[in-house]
Amino acid sequence: MSIKNPISVEEIPKRPKQGDCFSIGGAGAADYTHGIFKYPCKFIPHIPRWFLSAYGSEKTLEFGVLDPFMGSGTSMVESSLLGYPAYGLDVDPLSKLLSKVKTTPFSKKELVGLGSAIEGLKENLEKKKISKKDLEKFRPNFENLAYWFSGDAIEKLLKISFFIAKYEEDTGSKKIGDLMQITLASVVRKASLADEQSPKPYISTRIAKKPVNIFDLYLANLQKNYKAISQYSLHENLGKTKIIGFDARKVNRKQLKGNNVHLAVTSPPYINAFDYVRSLKLENFWLRHISDQNISELYDLQVGTEKLSIRNTQLNSFGIAQLDGALAKIKIADPKRAIIVSEYFKAMDQNIETIHESLIKGGYYCIVVGDSVIRNINVATSRILIEIAKEKGFKLVNDFSYLIRNRYLRIPRAGKGGFIPVDYVLVFQKK
Repeated sequence: MSIKNPISVEEIPKRPKQGDCFSIGGAGAADYTHGIFKYPCKFIPHIPRWFLSAYGSEKTLEFGVLDPFMGSGTSMVESSLLGYPAYGLDVDPLSKLLSKVKTTPFSKKELVGLGSAIEGLKENLEKKKISKKDLEKFRPNFENLAYWFSGDAIEKLLKISFFIAKYEEDTGSKKIGDLMQITLASVVRKASLADEQSPKPYISTRIAKKPVNIFDLYLANLQKNYKAISQYSLHENLGKTKIIGFDARKVNRKQLKGNNVHLAVTSPPYINAFDYVRSLKLENFWLRHISDQNISELYDLQVGTEKLSIRNTQLNSFGIAQLDGALAKIKIADPKRAIIVSEYFKAMDQNIETIHESLIKGGYYCIVVGDSVIRNINVATSRILIEIAKEKGFKLVNDFSYLIRNRYLRIPRAGKGGFIPVDYVLVFQKK
């Protein structure tokens, strides 16, 4: 099935044919807690939902599911809804908090408490005066804060931060405090002077941004998230979830149930196509997850980062003709870009190896990834990962694709990352 003639579906059929290409409808994309926070390059729930339904079994209930690049926690939510225990890793602190919030059920008593907290905020945000000294305790350690935010926006975001901290202090409810923090993150970009259409923050010099009512927006989002958490919490037999680390290249198996899982499913970063650290920096600064002093550490840990020193890194040789040939061609056009691609596949090689070690015999690993064009050179990421997986002891059992409908990648890549029309769904089984 070609990209030009995709199969239109609302859900992926249980047994897709090798080479099928699907156009998936948008129904269900924001069900339960999936709609909490607009996460860049978000993993659509239809893929893990299909994988878990097609390959899940009693063994999954016993051993669980792992997502080594959990992002917004989509796979963990879907696993939990099916009653499966789920584990996740991600380097980004916002991802960790978001995934935790989306997979943490509330008791009926806690839902009542959340409703009361929303009503209390409605009263306090507009009317209650807070001293500048008390507000300044919550100012992000961000030298360029005044460049990205107006004085009024800074004051209002500081006030929201103050009341979140006060609520946690008064009630001891970290669970509700975390939901409030993620809701704060959801309004940061709109409250800023940054363009909202671009995933990477920048301030347009052509179009002046209209200010929003930050308090009204925050309360509306908090009410929406309350409904989402309520729907998720009232679902029967939710599986337990746990965030077990940050490095997709090395799973801490001691934190897994029985030291292994039955299924793994993930959507790793594209090669050099999306800078998550930069995209989410305003939110992470406001949640005080990062500072001017340590943001570089987050870049160092990110798979696919552009922040590499060409002097300190050598091209890797993989013994895969398609990959080694592409690296040689890219090196002629752009030596640094070749190193970035090389390091990406080195990281993915390590990821596939650690997942193979973490699966029980006969377990499955589903990788969802797009191919790239780097400096006008085709890099068939999906085909290369198939070869790496085979070397690690996997066999390919399914291989199809779907059209990327909501791209959220609107900045021209200048030949660095390329246009990615489809994601490939690769399913491997541990021999």
